[in-house]
Amino acid sequence: MANRLSFSVPILLTTLLCMTVTCFNEDQTVLLQFKAHIASNPLNVWPYNWSSATSVCHWTGISCGINGRTALNLPNMNLYGTILPSLGKLSLLSALNVSGNSFHGHLPSELANLQLLELMDLSHNELSGGIPPWFGNLTKLQ
Repeated sequence: MANRLSFSVPILLTTLLCMTVTCFNEDQTVLLQFKAHIASNPLNVWPYNWSSATSVCHWTGISCGINGRTALNLPNMNLYGTILPSLGKLSLLSALNVSGNSFHGHLPSELANLQLLELMDLSHNELSGGIPPWFGNLTKLQ
C-alpha cells in the first residue's frame, strides 16, 4: 500500500502542476507557433485574443477542462497553411477540429504523440496522402 501511495502522489502533483502553469505555458508556445505559421486568413477571422498576455484557456477556439485537457476547435475559419509537427507536443489535447479550412500537405507523424486525443476532425481540407500508419496508435479516438 505504501508503494502504491508513494507512486500516486508524484503523479497527482505532476498532473496538478501541468494543469496550472507548466503545460499551459508549453501549449501557449506551440499554439502561438501554429498561429504564426498560418499563411493566409482571408476572412480575417483569426482569433485576435491569441497572445502571450492571455491564458490559453481564454483564447477563442480553445477549451480547457478541469482535468488539464484541452481542445483546439477552429472549424470553418478558411485558414490556409500546414499542420505543424509541434502540435504533437500538446500532450493533454483531447480534441482537434480544424475542419473546413485549407490546410495542405501531409499529417506530421508527431501527431502520434497525442495519446489522449479522443476526437480529430480534419475533413474538408486539402491534405495529401492517405491515412498514416501511426494513426492506429491513437487508441482513444472515437
